[in-house]
This record gives sequence, structure tokens and C-alpha cells, in this order.
Amino acid sequence: MAGTTDYLPVATGGGANVDSQANFAGSSYQINGFANGIAQPYQANKIWRQSSMVAAALTQFIATALNINVPDDGNLTNLIAWIGNVFAPAGTQANNGSLTLPGGLILKWGTSAALSGGNTGNVSVSFGTPFPNNCFNVQATPDNIGSSSGWAVVTLYAISASASGFTLHWDMANTGASISNTVHGMWFAIGN
Repeated sequence: MAGTTDYLPVATGGGANVDSQANFAGSSYQINGFANGIAQPYQANKIWRQSSMVAAALTQFIATALNINVPDDGNLTNLIAWIGNVFAPAGTQANNGSLTLPGGLILKWGTSAALSGGNTGNVSVSFGTPFPNNCFNVQATPDNIGSSSGWAVVTLYAISASASGFTLHWDMANTGASISNTVHGMWFAIGN
């Protein structure tokens, strides 16, 4: 079952035979470990509980963030890779790319095809790989000024956004101007 871990904490019950924190902190077995002889169960349980709690918490965090089962199979390579995937999310570092954050939030960005001619228009933009569920928001800005003569302000906004893409609408603030430079819409989208 995804989202679970086989790593479980030890000695967590209400009546667990575990040494108190006051006795453990600074004790000879905390500082030096166990000497030859018979270890006291309440002392061994204290050590096992401390290490098993951290292992269980970390692996449950990994299982939840990546929606996987973390098995107790001795595969250190997989465990290290999963830790890396949680704390250094996978993504692309390019002009068009995406990044999946822990918890499932996905960021996508890119550059549209060139906006051309006239003083208003639409350009279709595909996310490439669609969001698995929803696109929550798209923001866009032009990559340069729209006109080489006179003043012109290009306004961009997304319409008809879906999990697979959106339509980028553009307008020139000066209705007498039209796009004469090559202008692209640089966009940023958030979804899951």
C-alpha cells in the first residue's frame, strides 16, 4: 500500500519498559555505550526507541511525500534516492520546465510561441506533460516591448486554463500600435 513504511518505532506503549530521559541523558551508557556484561532491558529499550522513532518518522515522511511504500528490505540505495527525491525535488532547469514539490504541488514554466501582428490576439500553450489533476493559476509577462516605433505596452493573461494548457491572450495598450518586434509570453503555472 502506498504511503506506508515498514519501519516502526519500538517501545512506544504507555507502560513500555524504557529508561527515563533524566536517567539516560549524561549516563555512562549514553556517553560510552554498553560495557561488557548484561545490558539492562530498560536501557536497551531506551536506545532502540530513540533510533527507531527517528527512522519511523523519516520513512513515513518519505512514504507520504512520494506516495510510496518504504519497505524494510535492506536496500540502502533506494532509501538514499527517496530521501534525495523528497528534499531535492525532481524537475527541469531549462527555459521550459517543471518542478514537483513535496506534497504534490507542481510548478511549470515556459515561453509561448511568438505573438504576431495586430494589436490583440491569442496563442495556444501546451504544458507538454499535463498536470495530473488541476491547473490552479497561470501568470504571464512579455519578454520585451512590443513595438519598435512609438510606445506600446503588451498585456498578457491566461484564458481557458486546463490541466493540459491554456490560451494566452495579449493586447496592446496603444490601440494604434501593433507588434513589430518578436515578443513571446513567458508564463508560470501552479497546479497538482
